[in-house]
Amino acid sequence: MTFRVTDPTGLFDTDNATFTVTPVNDPPQITSTPITGATQGAPYTYIVTATDPDTLDELTFSLAVAPSFLSINPQSGVVSGIPAISDTGSHPISVTVQDLAGASDTQIYTLTVLFTNLPPVVSQIPDQSISEGDQFTTINLDNYVSDPESPDEDILWSFSGNNQLMVQINQDRIATVAVPDPDWFGSEVIIFTALDPGGLTDQDSVNFEVTPVNDPPVLQLAQIIINQAQQNIIDLKLYVTDIDDPVSTMNWQFGNFTHFQLTWQNQASQLLRIDKLDDTDIETGTFIVNDPGGLSDTAQVTIIYQGGATNTPPSLANLPDQFFLEEDMPFSMNLEPYIVDSTHQFHELTCEFYAGTNLQVHYNWVTSQMTLETYQDWFGLTDLHIVVTDPGGLSDEKWVSIHTRPRVDLQEITFQLPNQNTVEVNLLTDLPSEVDLSFWVNPSLKSTLKSGLFSTSHSFSLYNLLADTIYQYTLTLTDTSGFQKIYTDSSFQTRTTQQITENVSDIFAYPNPFRPGKGHSVIVFDNLPEEMTGILVYTPDGRVVYEQNIQGIPQRRLPWTVSNNNGEKLASGFYIYIVKGENGRKIMSGKLAVIR
Repeated sequence: MTFRVTDPTGLFDTDNATFTVTPVNDPPQITSTPITGATQGAPYTYIVTATDPDTLDELTFSLAVAPSFLSINPQSGVVSGIPAISDTGSHPISVTVQDLAGASDTQIYTLTVLFTNLPPVVSQIPDQSISEGDQFTTINLDNYVSDPESPDEDILWSFSGNNQLMVQINQDRIATVAVPDPDWFGSEVIIFTALDPGGLTDQDSVNFEVTPVNDPPVLQLAQIIINQAQQNIIDLKLYVTDIDDPVSTMNWQFGNFTHFQLTWQNQASQLLRIDKLDDTDIETGTFIVNDPGGLSDTAQVTIIYQGGATNTPPSLANLPDQFFLEEDMPFSMNLEPYIVDSTHQFHELTCEFYAGTNLQVHYNWVTSQMTLETYQDWFGLTDLHIVVTDPGGLSDEKWVSIHTRPRVDLQEITFQLPNQNTVEVNLLTDLPSEVDLSFWVNPSLKSTLKSGLFSTSHSFSLYNLLADTIYQYTLTLTDTSGFQKIYTDSSFQTRTTQQITENVSDIFAYPNPFRPGKGHSVIVFDNLPEEMTGILVYTPDGRVVYEQNIQGIPQRRLPWTVSNNNGEKLASGFYIYIVKGENGRKIMSGKLAVIR
């Protein structure tokens, strides 16, 4: 700097002076606002930013105080980690930034980790295979489920898929699978479902197989009465049963007959011809029936030749002693195979039916079909009295027990509409049951809610629905025995939304945060401008996860299933959305949170 001094006459003098400012290091300063909330099981990220007046200085970030699940990138300042269940609660955090000269700044905040329910995990319940007549091993379901929040005794179990097999789960969560019919064989897949106290589920499919074991045939024949020569043809199929093989595949042997000749009238149809050889009218011999597997049954059979037409009574001995019906389900059977009369054809016989309480009987005389049906919604024990009479007046009768098992029925369902985006569904069933409610506008975007507990009263709250829209729905009722009844082709309509006024310009998205565990199925972008051309959703680091170009928005509203462009559900975390206008111009942006 030059200094000049001048006197009144204009004479002057000058002198130069140099001023020097030496550098002093200035400390950096943290400028970012900390993120103070995290969710157990979900990634936590906080990007620490800082400024330094010494523009060429290098900054280093560190965590002075932090829980073990957190770490920081020394160069970028990104604090990240995934808290576990044990990390739920509050944690003090101290973040430090330091320059090359050692000057520093520290930011202190408290991070609160919230608890979120995770679903149980059911896996590796072993398949079982037994031989016909054996028993399946009981299953301790506690050994095949894990839940990070809930002990085994708080897990509720249910099952489905069984038809022939019986399943019971006791209070100790021991599952017993039984075969009601000792002669049944085949396989069924039973689905075991675990429900935690928070309403989340997981399931495992288990195959139960019963391999067949050959059972011997059963021969029920004590005597054959021949009234006249033209009635000496006996249909052996009427006197043998085999649980494994058709009676037409049986092989026969006859022995110890010397006064009667036994020959085949038609071996393929098992029609036996009996001819008298001498004056002897009665003789006892042996009938042996063999199945294809080599097992057999033997009967001592007496042949009686009466010469004339002697009437013998019909028999209902082959008719089962009891039938099992399902509530509101008719049961039909052909009576002809179960009524035996050696002197008359079946169509010559008369059948009478006397139904017990709450039972109806219908009989078709042409087809010989008997149909049993209990009164509407009735179940329990009743009986049926059957009398069969031949033209000669001889008869037989039998009392049959009718067991009708209950089935679950829907008693009442109501829909309440508190607002244009919510529907309250309440329903009653006549038996304790679980209820699955599926609803949709587009079948590919179907949502399903489960009641989770066996009860006769159920309530569902459907949120974030489109206003003034018809939804289709399906109800599946499952009672404690595993029986299911499905109601389809039903619908309900949401309330009409109020018109959006022109002075409302804010675009908003809801629900935010998005929580599927609380029944959220879609995020709705609302109050969209008519000039919009698309929506972009991307992660905080700039990776695009969803992009949709749009021409025309009905009711200025757009639902989104919170999935990426490949149809995969977005993971928990924070996301940024942009609403685009013409030429890709950004109209508005906002933030979204997903908590699964």
